[in-house]
Order: sequence, then structure tokens, then C-alpha cells
Amino acid sequence: MISAAKYDGTPIKILTSQQYDFHYRIALVMAENLKAAGFKIDMQVVDWATLIQRRNDPALWDIYITHSAVLPEPTLTPPQLGEGAPGWWSSPAKKAALDAFDAEADPAKRGALWGKVQEVVYTEVPYIRVGSFNSLTARSTKLDGYVAMPWPFFWNTGLTK
Repeated sequence: MISAAKYDGTPIKILTSQQYDFHYRIALVMAENLKAAGFKIDMQVVDWATLIQRRNDPALWDIYITHSAVLPEPTLTPPQLGEGAPGWWSSPAKKAALDAFDAEADPAKRGALWGKVQEVVYTEVPYIRVGSFNSLTARSTKLDGYVAMPWPFFWNTGLTK
């Protein structure tokens, strides 16, 4: 199958970091699966700051691993639908589907329009969701001012007196 795709043996550059252990583990599994399929892999394990710098230059990577929170507004999850970060994609079909979705306020109609957004993602394959994870958060009733968020922060919090 790989020969039918006319793969020329150029190594696939996977850019990852151990800053987030699950990013690194995803990259390891991905690399092994790609090797088993016949691809050559150039695994680039760097610190997070270097990854952020290198992802600005698409010539330096073919794949990089990232993640996002699940937010209640579909266009905010995943952030790959935006165009503000390197590696995110832009296309006329994506713009049309997102514009139609964003212009609609009726939740019932938005469901069908979201299906069109997903269709563009599955057709153009700009990113691949490789998994889901959850975390459990608990807090003491003695903690005052804490606001639950996808990633916890503790500024403006303190102990109840």
C-alpha cells in the first residue's frame, strides 16, 4: 500500500515534547505505527519552548502533537478550527462551513451545520484526533474564590476564614 502512494522514503518529522508526558507517549506510539507501515521517522523531542518556536516553520515538521480542552461552544473545540496558531489550516470549504455555523443562532439548525464543519474536517484531514482524556478535579470547601476551568488556576483564591 505504501508503494501505491509513491512514498519516496523521506523521513516524516514528528515534533514533540516531554513537557506533556501524554504528548510524548502519543508521538512514540504514532512513530512505531508509522514505522510498521513502512515510513521512515525523524522523531524530534524538544522542550516546549523549542516546539512552540519550531512549529512556526512548517519546513521543520510534518506532525506535531498538541491538545485542547473541551469547551461548550463547538467552534472553540478544537482550536485547530481557528487560524491563529501555526499548523492550523485554511480553506474555502472550512471558511464557508464555519461562517454558516457561526451565523446561525438556532441550536437545532446549528447541529446540522456543525455536521458540515465535521464533513470538511473529514474530507480535508488537516488534523487527526488521536484520543480523548479526562481529569478529575476536587476542591476543599475551605478554598474560597476558586473557579472551575478546563485547566485549573489558583489566582484570586484563598482559604476561607
